[in-house]
Amino acid sequence: MDCKEALAWYERQWEKDRRRWEEEKRALVERLEEQAAEILRLKSELGEREAQLSREFQGRLEACERRLEEERAAREGCERALERLARPVLGEGFFRYLAQALELWDQALLEEARKLDGNGVEAWLRAIWAERAEALSGALAGQAPDWRRVRTGLVLEWALLAWLEGIRDG
Repeated sequence: MDCKEALAWYERQWEKDRRRWEEEKRALVERLEEQAAEILRLKSELGEREAQLSREFQGRLEACERRLEEERAAREGCERALERLARPVLGEGFFRYLAQALELWDQALLEEARKLDGNGVEAWLRAIWAERAEALSGALAGQAPDWRRVRTGLVLEWALLAWLEGIRDG
């Protein structure tokens, strides 16, 4: 093969390689453009998903904060209720006043019972009063007396007093 033929052959090979490289280059550029478009699309989707998740979690966070505040308010309400329950419902002054008022009532009832000439009414009244005084002392000392028994005694005293007034008034 002579030089011209060899040169022509190399030029054809070179041209063929150049076309192949141009084709590969074009395919690579096209592939890079596709990948760049894919990257942009994925970044956009990622941004949208981040925004969506951010909104979701922000909503959840706000709901949790609201529940937390509601639970704090409920806890504070319970603490206040417990404080109120821990305080005596009726103060010591009430029981002193009640004791004085009942003592006056007891004296009036005793005077009426003495007019009955016995029948054990006076002893019965003194026993009820002693029980009531003990219950009031226990309440002042922080104990829990049997209020039902105390109330029953008071009702019986009231009934006796009403009966005595009825006898006296005729």
